[in-house]
Amino acid sequence: MKRPRHSALALTLLASACGGKLLTLSMEPVSPAYVDESSVSPSLQSGIFERIMIVPPPGSGGIDFQENLAAIERSFISRGITVISSAITSRVILDEQRRDRPGSESGLQLSEVERALVLARNSNADAVLQVGVWEWSGAEASDHGTRYFLEDIQGTSFREIDRTEFEQAGGRLTQLYAGDVLGFTGRLIDVESGEVIASFKIEVPVVNVSEPLAVTFDGDGEIKAESYSWTEDVRRQQASIEDAIATLFERLAAIISQSG
Repeated sequence: MKRPRHSALALTLLASACGGKLLTLSMEPVSPAYVDESSVSPSLQSGIFERIMIVPPPGSGGIDFQENLAAIERSFISRGITVISSAITSRVILDEQRRDRPGSESGLQLSEVERALVLARNSNADAVLQVGVWEWSGAEASDHGTRYFLEDIQGTSFREIDRTEFEQAGGRLTQLYAGDVLGFTGRLIDVESGEVIASFKIEVPVVNVSEPLAVTFDGDGEIKAESYSWTEDVRRQQASIEDAIATLFERLAAIISQSG
């Protein structure tokens, strides 16, 4: 999973200069910070899944996945879910080759998920979490990576609006704040039945988890004062990245443990 580019406050002026007036913009964290479009089977509500085997994204080699595996484990363990090692492929192939029984299906002929299910059964896992996509993308690749603001009627501050209102702002002064988005897709598979019991699609925009930001602009859109400089504050940038990762996996664990 590639690290995101640093988000930045981007200014869009849709009005001419407004003399010497000052306008303030305040942006607070969003709750909930995630956007969840997952689908869950009734089987998840009726079953108990306490031991999960996690399969990394196809072709990832597991390198980036392993770097952030601890974040998943912390979120799952805190909710009583045991995470079983996902180092599956070589063990399944080796076990199948050792058996060498006529008519048996070799591990070399099994898909990655089938290998995971074989090992999961041997490890007494309840389900396999197959990760599809787990990556950062730019704000332009998501419907949720940008927050929009419009000058209020008094002309002294900005209020937050949706994209539709932003596009219909006409000659009024606007601002937008865009940042990278952490996206996750995957599915949870019941080891015993092979049923897909949950299909996950979760996004966490960095703009939703950033610390409160207050900026004062003049009528020409120039920054006159700000509570902190996002583009220069590396600590806050890193904190937002870590918050986005933690938010994602806490949400994922909450769904699986049926507590959210």
